[in-house]
Amino acid sequence: MPFGYTLAVLRIFLIVVLSLIAWPLPLSVKRVMYRGILWIIGLRIRCALTTRQIATLTDGCVVAANHVSVIDPFAILAMPGATLVASSGYNKVISLTAFLLIKCAGGHFWNGADKKTFSLNLRNLRTSRQGTALYTNPEATINNGRGLYRFRPGLLSRGLPVVPLAGRLILPFGLVASPLHASGLACFLRLLAMPWMIAEMTYLEQVERKEDQSGQAFSDLIQARIAEHLGIAATRWTREDKHHYRRIDAQAHR
Repeated sequence: MPFGYTLAVLRIFLIVVLSLIAWPLPLSVKRVMYRGILWIIGLRIRCALTTRQIATLTDGCVVAANHVSVIDPFAILAMPGATLVASSGYNKVISLTAFLLIKCAGGHFWNGADKKTFSLNLRNLRTSRQGTALYTNPEATINNGRGLYRFRPGLLSRGLPVVPLAGRLILPFGLVASPLHASGLACFLRLLAMPWMIAEMTYLEQVERKEDQSGQAFSDLIQARIAEHLGIAATRWTREDKHHYRRIDAQAHR
């Protein structure tokens, strides 16, 4: 453990330094440096598609991914045209690190909580889709790897094609990425203390919502396709159910 957390602190330091160096550099140089940062933190990305194939498949689309861990954005930012869409922040340390990585990777971030700016960005995207892929986690919380929380319609029902993304995070020693009662910061530091991590990213066939299909029914379809690929359950439990259970379980152990 002392070695692992020393490694985590060293990695955070290098992320900050390299991100600040890369910030003003051209995009092509940023992308190379970002790959170097992923190597430093021990994160390897495994995907059957080439960068060009991913760009062609996801261009102008919403990419709906299951939420595996707090470092999901690190792997996503390595994808071409990646724009992260989220409405709730993590711990300040994680948020600052993610912000630096976004700048270093040359990616973008849309705050879903800022309705006015979000609507404006979405309207601009409809007129010029080239080079932008909106990545979102419709579960709105991290799952335990055995089932998916119910997907929220939100961004999935905005009239844009949706590409399901099935993700796995493989860790050494048979460890799980996010223990149920661990804080976001604890999970983050724990992952950075790992000697290596492998992010498996599988892009599935693009899907479009039918005219007579409700937003929730379409979201359930996307959830089912990802769950089927991963071989796990597509549950109807929600983020609110998870946090309610955590509160009840924590009270029971006091």
